[in-house]
Amino acid sequence: DDAYYKSLNNYLTTNKFKAGEAGQMRLSFEEVTGKDMNWFWNSWFFTYGYIDLAVAGIEKRTDGSAVTIKNAGGFPAPVNIVVTFEDNTTETLHQTPAIWEKNMKEAVVRVASPKSIKSVTLDGGIYMDFNEANNKWLVAAK
Repeated sequence: DDAYYKSLNNYLTTNKFKAGEAGQMRLSFEEVTGKDMNWFWNSWFFTYGYIDLAVAGIEKRTDGSAVTIKNAGGFPAPVNIVVTFEDNTTETLHQTPAIWEKNMKEAVVRVASPKSIKSVTLDGGIYMDFNEANNKWLVAAK
C-alpha cells in the first residue's frame, strides 16, 4: 500500500538517529494519511490480543450477498475472503484492516455477484489465525 510506505518513510526520515516510539510512528502515519489511526495503533501496540477471525454467517440479499466476519481475537488484520459459488467459480475479496475501523468485533462484507454462494473461506495470507477451524462456512444444501 502506497500510503503505508510513504508513512513509514516519513517516520524514518523524521526520527533518524532518535529512539523509536510507537506514538511517534502513529503520528507520522496520521500526518501522511490525514486519518485518525488510534483504532489500529491501540490494538496492535497497547492491548493484549491476537488474530482470530471467523465467518459468522452469509445472508442472501437483493443486491448480492453479505458475509459477516467476527473478530474474536481483537486485532485488526487484513484478510482475503474467498467466495466459492454454486457453479464452482471463485471470487477473492481483499479486505484491509480498515474493515475493523468502525467496529472491532464484527464486519459485514458485500459480495456483489448475484450467484448463489456454496462456501466462504477466510485466508489471512502471512497472518496466522489462532483458530482456523472457524475460517470456513459451507452453505447448507437445499
